[in-house]
Amino acid sequence: MRLVVQCTFLHDYLVNTLGVTPDVRDKGQGVPLWFGPGDVAIFGWHDEHPRTHAVIAVAGAAPAAICNAHTADVNHVTIEGFYDANPSFDRCTFYHIPRGFSGEGSGTEQDPYVITNVDQLQEMNEDLDACYALGNDIDASATKTWNGGAGFVPIANKAYVFDTKGFVGQFDGKGYMIKDLWINRPLQDRIGLFSVLESTGYIKDVRLIGGAITGKDEVGGLAGILGSGVMANCHFDGDVTGEGYVGGLVGNNAGGGLHSKISTTARLTHNSPGIQDFSLWRSMPS
Repeated sequence: MRLVVQCTFLHDYLVNTLGVTPDVRDKGQGVPLWFGPGDVAIFGWHDEHPRTHAVIAVAGAAPAAICNAHTADVNHVTIEGFYDANPSFDRCTFYHIPRGFSGEGSGTEQDPYVITNVDQLQEMNEDLDACYALGNDIDASATKTWNGGAGFVPIANKAYVFDTKGFVGQFDGKGYMIKDLWINRPLQDRIGLFSVLESTGYIKDVRLIGGAITGKDEVGGLAGILGSGVMANCHFDGDVTGEGYVGGLVGNNAGGGLHSKISTTARLTHNSPGIQDFSLWRSMPS
């Protein structure tokens, strides 16, 4: 009973104090793709206490994130491994713990977060309505080995970032290069440096050079979907692979703005018939 009370307090703290939105999943539904180091999972049952045992992810990414289970007989296991060792549990609630930005700046238009390395580029997923600027060229070649070869996690992809509709902040590349970015997620849609650029989302003065972007549908170098956001003075030169709606800069322009000096010299590979509509920088399946 004491453990149940402690986990209830933990749930209340995460939700009511930190403002975390819980993601409740029954056994067999899988681990959220965003689940990673620092995040929390609390196990329980359908018909009894909803929160009884907590684990904390300490390394890796879903579904193979390694967790500290805080028990005498089970320690440093995956979520599925914990289920196997505790067959009475049939439900788990996942909580993404905000990590913040590790660099300089406050995230406002007047004082943007300044990105100086590829880890900070990935941290953009922690605050999708903030303002960011590159402080120098970014070597992203290390992403080829990230997440078991899946590479960089697209910014604002709803499969990886819980409770998001897209990037609505600002990203100013300042004319610097992001070099050799690697994304290899052939089973996921909306793949690119940004998954979805929406509403007030604004990307400018970005050069993405080299690397390879692979997804399923709606795949582009800079953005999988350009919703109602705006992209200006951007260039992509690299490989883009997908099945449908594949483009050099944008996989699917769904109503956003492509402004001055938009260009790409991408090498496209797609598995569906279509035409190259370079006014929108996309390939449209017939």
